[in-house]
Amino acid sequence: MRRLLLALVAMLAIAAPIQAQQCSPTDTIRLVRTGGALWYIVVDGDTVSQHTSGEKAAAKGAILAVYLGPRVALEHTFHGRYEGCFLGRPVDSIPQPPPDSTPGDTLAVPPADGVPDSTTPDTLPPTPPPSPGGGLAGSHEPAGFAAIVGRRFDAKGSGSNGRGTGTLPYKTGGSEGWDDVESRYGNLILASGPSAPISPPNIMRMLYPAQTVASNQTYSPGVIQTLGFTGGAYGARQYTRLYLRFAVRVSSNWQGHGTGTNKVLFVRSVDGNNRFEPIIRLRGQGSNPLELNVDLQGSPQDPRTDTGGLHPNTSGAASVGASNVARGVWHVVEAVLVIGPVGSHSGIFQMWLDGTLTHDYRDVEYSKNGVSNVWDALHFAPTWGGIGGTITADMWMDLDEVYVSGAP
Repeated sequence: MRRLLLALVAMLAIAAPIQAQQCSPTDTIRLVRTGGALWYIVVDGDTVSQHTSGEKAAAKGAILAVYLGPRVALEHTFHGRYEGCFLGRPVDSIPQPPPDSTPGDTLAVPPADGVPDSTTPDTLPPTPPPSPGGGLAGSHEPAGFAAIVGRRFDAKGSGSNGRGTGTLPYKTGGSEGWDDVESRYGNLILASGPSAPISPPNIMRMLYPAQTVASNQTYSPGVIQTLGFTGGAYGARQYTRLYLRFAVRVSSNWQGHGTGTNKVLFVRSVDGNNRFEPIIRLRGQGSNPLELNVDLQGSPQDPRTDTGGLHPNTSGAASVGASNVARGVWHVVEAVLVIGPVGSHSGIFQMWLDGTLTHDYRDVEYSKNGVSNVWDALHFAPTWGGIGGTITADMWMDLDEVYVSGAP
């Protein structure tokens, strides 16, 4: 089999140039497994390299392919996901493997962790059925969680076009099953995002125009929020356990507020005097590094509420830059939040950045005023600050697909 692989690589290296849509030298292509372990080759001019799924390969006029016995198939053929440029190309026009690769051959496929795997037939695995929320391959949604609602940002509520039609979790049109309060805000706009990592090509862009914010005010481009989970719109859910996922990108010139507070998402419990709402935020000033951080707002019994919140605390956090989140690049954020019994300091907050666990806290006290509560809404109100400050140049924050599920 090793001889077969070497022969394939050699053959591809001397093959006639393969024409494809050119990619920017700065683009990155990322293959995410949809099932099983796969490896792929990148052909860039006369250079051929082999990679396991999950790796990233810089692309400049590259072809992304997966070897499947007697044929080479493009990544998009088996419904994987990639970011960067589009690499569509008919399978038949790609050079064929050497003659000794007869139909029925199998190929030892190393998984992403490098541990030898069993052989895999030279046929495409069946595309797995979508999860209840059309979830991203490799998501960390716990088993047994029920989909509540999702959002692909193919439409925006206008105040007169309704909250969408169809069935949950993904409605279409209007505000796609979410609150149509977004219709009030002109700085929330639908935009094209072909490199969005979950559900391209449409995204929601939140604008931060250059301005001086009054010393007693804050600036936010607007509000994008679900309806209440506990209300009738989503089936009156009474959930103490929640899973959420979204993709976010800030512009390459993103300027952190002088206080270091750059809010993204509030995860809210039921409204009222006893509401708590942990805030996922990017913490950092000016052009300094941005840390993926959580403010335990409304949770006065947790000592970290007033000491900077929940910082990255896992061994893998540094490998994905959780304390230096890259600007101008898409990131997939996932989180699991569990409300523990009041006073037990046993609540859970876990967060993943681009598939790697970065926050793992199992001693959170979410409760307020000693009263039990349940999760009720996602509230994107990406506030810059803190009060006051000057945004020196137009900048933006983008959102790709949002999905939330839960359990009692």
